[in-house]
Amino acid sequence: MLSREGAGLSYLPTVFADDYVDAWVQPTWGKGTGPLFSTGRFLHDPRPDVSEFNPPEGFIEARQKLAARIRGSDDQPGLVESALLGKWLDTDPDFKALLERYLAAYQAWISAEPGVACWVDVSLITSLESDRRTISRVPDAVMLSPMHPIRLAWQALAQEVLLKAEEGSNPCPAVSVLDPDCVPDLLTLSLRSPSGVEQVDFLSVENGTDYWSVL
Repeated sequence: MLSREGAGLSYLPTVFADDYVDAWVQPTWGKGTGPLFSTGRFLHDPRPDVSEFNPPEGFIEARQKLAARIRGSDDQPGLVESALLGKWLDTDPDFKALLERYLAAYQAWISAEPGVACWVDVSLITSLESDRRTISRVPDAVMLSPMHPIRLAWQALAQEVLLKAEEGSNPCPAVSVLDPDCVPDLLTLSLRSPSGVEQVDFLSVENGTDYWSVL
């Protein structure tokens, strides 16, 4: 997701069926409808084709630069979970501008093409049908990666608020209401079907990580 080769395409949607362990490979981005981790196949893949994804100018560049910053040098963990997002947002104007550009590009995209942009950084969690060869078209759940523009921006801002409160020795009563599980609290996916496009809502649920979202 953060690799130099994959960062510019890893926003494309992925699929994990319940047999994903048996089909685990290094993902190949930019082909068909995106990576699929299963021995089964869709009768009709609900994802848009890769050719339908046309990010606004600046989105890919900003994402690649943010991924490079998070990846860091060879002796750094290279994980969003270990990145000093709040500190960078507070002290580095270039990082702040880059993050704002990334978020603004996504907002422009979701406004112009909601049926496609809603799939950015989405992973479908789905199941195999009883024949164990066909993947259910409607997912059981959806995950959003830490690089999703809304989640990354929220995480950086929340960390900045906490950092300033700690460094200034100022109590922050609002800490108790900071809840990464509900960012976003609702996602409407446009699922492709043989008869057209079906709008399906997914509501956020609690999960064990502050960085990934489960809906």
